[in-house]
Amino acid sequence: MSSDQSSGARDAYMPRSIDVGDLVDPARFAARGYPHATWTALRATMPVAYLEAEGWQPFWAVTTHADIMRISAQPQIFSSAQGVTLRKAGAAPMPPSEMVVMLDPPEHGPRRRMVMRRLTQRAVRTHRPDIERIATE
Repeated sequence: MSSDQSSGARDAYMPRSIDVGDLVDPARFAARGYPHATWTALRATMPVAYLEAEGWQPFWAVTTHADIMRISAQPQIFSSAQGVTLRKAGAAPMPPSEMVVMLDPPEHGPRRRMVMRRLTQRAVRTHRPDIERIATE
C-alpha cells in the first residue's frame, strides 16, 4: 500500500492499543530491552499495521511469516528500493543503493546467490575465529 492513501483507509490498519514509541525509541529499548510484548500484541491484533510515531515517518509493520512471504512475492507493489529502515520525520528517502537487501528483482536474485555462496555453514565456519574476535571486541 502506498503512503499516499487517505487517512481513513490507513485508520483501518492502525492499532489503537499499541504504543508505537516502544518500537522506535532507542531510550526505551535501552531501558526496557526488546519490545517482545508489543510485537506479540501486534501479531495478535493487527498483523499488518500502519504505524505513526512522533518524530518518525509512518511505516508498515508486517509481523507474520505468511504476510511477509506474500509481500516479498510482490516486489512490483512492495519495493525495498527506498530503504528498509525507519526514517526520521522529514528525512529524505534513501538514495539508490547496491546493497542486496535494498534491491528488487531482477537485480536481487543474482546478487543474493553470489553472496550466499560465501555464507554457507562451511564457509562461515572457516572464519569463526575472526567472527568471534570481532564480536567480542
